Amino acid sequence: MQYYGFEHRYGANMRDERGDVIGKLVVFSDWRARDAWLEEPGHAYLNNAGARTKMTAADARRFRKISAAIEYAE
Repeated sequence: MQYYGFEHRYGANMRDERGDVIGKLVVFSDWRARDAWLEEPGHAYLNNAGARTKMTAADARRFRKISAAIEYAE
């Protein structure tokens, strides 16, 4: 099973001209690692660059189709 996080380049509310989120999808094999990544200091403010949020599997599939910005966490 995979778990997904998203690092927003300009903040969680910023979208591109198509309405898609801007940033990087991060794929985890363990939910605990994903949740620890979400809790790292400096990434809690959703309107700031580098904000991190959870992403659903459906959203991750859609993002994979439109972007090459994908990282696989160890």
